Amino acid sequence: MNRSVIVAAAIPLVMSACIMTPQKVVVVCDCATSAPTPAPQERRIVPLCPAIAEVSFPDAKQDGALVNHFVIKEAARQKVNVEVVSGFTARISGRRNRVEAMIAGYPSLLCSFNQSLKPNGQSTYTSCMAHAKEWMDIVQNSPGELMLSHTLFRENCTTPG
Repeated sequence: MNRSVIVAAAIPLVMSACIMTPQKVVVVCDCATSAPTPAPQERRIVPLCPAIAEVSFPDAKQDGALVNHFVIKEAARQKVNVEVVSGFTARISGRRNRVEAMIAGYPSLLCSFNQSLKPNGQSTYTSCMAHAKEWMDIVQNSPGELMLSHTLFRENCTTPG
């Protein structure tokens, strides 16, 4: 009499059991593999500050830049995508934990720049940091309010002309 052995094999997200004898392997249950479940994706709308983005690059002013150099670097490090939605907003997307990490530090990324390249650089930085979280809330809930005077977004983030 042949002895049968039951072997449990862990295949990604599927537990399988097979009966093995010296002559053959009999599938008792579906041993097919399944693709791993993709990590949950997250998408968040965030403000862009073009006036600061233009002076955020290390070597010189980048006229027309919309996305801050520090946002670009952190997005690459976190392996998330930054997609410009409008002249003042972008969509950050990727794995939930990476997007959340990016969002947690976003105000300092948005407001970082070479202060010597902008008149009143220190006061612009201070004002940006004081209002960045409010701007983030506004673009999530009521984007039309971003340009209202009490937010100081226009004063900090738009270029004259």
